[in-house]
Amino acid sequence: VILPITIAIIFVLLFFMFGSAQYAGLVLMNVPFSLVGGVLFLYLRHINLSVSAAVGFISLFGVAVMSGVLVVSEVNRQRDEHGLDSREAVIRGALAQMRPVLMMVIVAMLGMVPAARATGIATSRRSGARRRARTPTCARHAGPRSARGRGACRGGAPCRARGACRRGRRA
Repeated sequence: VILPITIAIIFVLLFFMFGSAQYAGLVLMNVPFSLVGGVLFLYLRHINLSVSAAVGFISLFGVAVMSGVLVVSEVNRQRDEHGLDSREAVIRGALAQMRPVLMMVIVAMLGMVPAARATGIATSRRSGARRRARTPTCARHAGPRSARGRGACRGGAPCRARGACRRGRRA
C-alpha cells in the first residue's frame, strides 16, 4: 500500500516539475531498471533482503530518479534553446549530463558505504542463516566448518560436525 502511494506522490511532483505526464513517466521508468539491477546484485552476492538492503534500495531509487531528472531536464533545455530535433537533443543532453550523473552516483555510493559495511544488531551479518550460507562446508559431513572447531576432517580442515570429528579424531 505504501509503495504505490509513494510512487504516485513522486509522479505528481515530477508532473508539476516538468508540466508533462510523459516526462514524469519517462523519469520514473528508471526505477524498475534499478530494481532489477539491485535484486540481481543481491542474488549474485548471496545476500538476503534485509533492513539495510531495503534502505539501500530506497537510496538507489532516489539516485535513479534524480539522474533521470537531470538528463530529461537537459534534453528539454537543448531542444528549447537550440531548436534541435528529439534525436539530436537526446544525444547532446546525455553527453552533457554524463559527468554530473556519474559524480552524483559516485557520491551516493560513497555515502552508502557505512550502511553496507554495518555489522550492528539490525544487519543480516548477525543472522545465522547468512553466516552458514557464506562458510565453506566440510568434505565429509557437509556441515559448516570453522577454525574454532575441535576436530579435523579430510585435508586437516577444521570441522564442527557431530560425531568422530567433534571428539578430535581424523575422518
